[in-house]
Amino acid sequence: MDKMQPSEIAKILGEMLEAIRLTVKEKNALRAATEIVRNHDVVHAEWIKAGKISCRCGACNYLPIENENYCPNCGAKMGERKDGIEK
Repeated sequence: MDKMQPSEIAKILGEMLEAIRLTVKEKNALRAATEIVRNHDVVHAEWIKAGKISCRCGACNYLPIENENYCPNCGAKMGERKDGIEK
């Protein structure tokens, strides 16, 4: 087996360190995003009639194509709580 040149070793080590650095960066970003989600207040709203067949979000007035359990625009959960916010 041929010996590796110092420049080849340095290149490989540099690539490995870069991969580790990116992994740590991604892990820190995921940790920060998880913390944001944990501390985020859940907004609740209701679908409000807007014409004969359509409804709009009571939180942001978005008119969705279909009424779901949440607003695709602002993320408000629909019809679960009356006071509007849940921690």
